[in-house]
Amino acid sequence: MGIVILNFLYSIRYKNILLLLFIFFCFELLFYKTDGYKLDYNNLLAYLSIILSASAGYLINNIFDIKSDFINKKNQDITINKKYSIIIYLVLVILSLAISFTVSTSISVIDSISEENLFFVIVLISNIFLFLYSYLFKHIALLGNLIISFFAFLIPFITILLHYNTNTELYAPFFVINFSVFSFLITMSRELIKDIEDIDGDRLCKAKTLPIILGIKFTKYFALFFITVIIFLCISFINTNELLYFYNVSIVSVICIIIMILLPLFYTAFKIINA
Repeated sequence: MGIVILNFLYSIRYKNILLLLFIFFCFELLFYKTDGYKLDYNNLLAYLSIILSASAGYLINNIFDIKSDFINKKNQDITINKKYSIIIYLVLVILSLAISFTVSTSISVIDSISEENLFFVIVLISNIFLFLYSYLFKHIALLGNLIISFFAFLIPFITILLHYNTNTELYAPFFVINFSVFSFLITMSRELIKDIEDIDGDRLCKAKTLPIILGIKFTKYFALFFITVIIFLCISFINTNELLYFYNVSIVSVICIIIMILLPLFYTAFKIINA
């Protein structure tokens, strides 16, 4: 029983799921600090729906990637029973859709451009595209990378949707949008690097990823381009006067941002150049 649970946790990339939970917690804390907002039960259900969708996406991706992962010697600790994995995948999708439909009429939405079931529609489309990504799009150069990067952008952005009608100060949504942009760029560079690492398995599976079509060298420098953009955006965003006075952030926090964001990016860029 313990092995089955461990296989399930590895299949849904539990570390990524925990990171997702941490991100939602941080943004809820951000909105709470800015407008005195009390955590809404419907928002918790909305986050649960997203977690279930993400878990389903990771699970179906592992099912379709059994052959390529074996060739690339990845996920060797995971034993996948295809039949039961598909059943669990369907259960996760159905639960995510049921929960999102239940709460979609209660959460804050942008009335001027949407209907009351906007959140349900987002979750439904996300589940469809996560399946299509694993089945087809991930094997198409750039398209798969863009889809996953867009989801990385969308996840933080959803917190703005949930808090749209609250009395939130301007900088909270502004901060979340900036985080969404950084998430998109970082995910894009990571996906390109992952395509380079998986080139052997992808080639045998007849995938048409960017390293296969245009070569490893081009893909490395393309990934380096996104990392360079992130570094410049970080530097421009870390404006001392803005952070210290408008955002009321201490100089210690500025130093921490530089150490925790810029240095790893410089290190990643160095590794790409010398790979």
